Amino acid sequence: MSGEKIKCVLQIFSGRKNPEWMLTKTQFDHFTEIWSKANETNQNLKAYPALGYAGFIVQKATQHWRVYNGLVIFQETGITILKTDEDKLLEKMLLRTAPSELQELVQKQL
Repeated sequence: MSGEKIKCVLQIFSGRKNPEWMLTKTQFDHFTEIWSKANETNQNLKAYPALGYAGFIVQKATQHWRVYNGLVIFQETGITILKTDEDKLLEKMLLRTAPSELQELVQKQL
């Protein structure tokens, strides 16, 4: 995985660029460990709000995870997997990787 960039984007603003930062290998390994243990679901994803907090996006090459409101959508070239995020463990984990000013902004949403 050396050299691969893993970007995390906080979906929170409308009309301006959402904050983003890079995850470390350790952080990404922790993320994928939680993800791998999560249960698959057929539950419909609720619509994302037009304004305000709408979760996180994690991007690694062609892989994308959308984490919001207790659900995670994984997509990669024709593959889509939907899993539950029990107790919002992935959301909370990603929030802890964010700069402190963003943590304070989102903490109340979780």
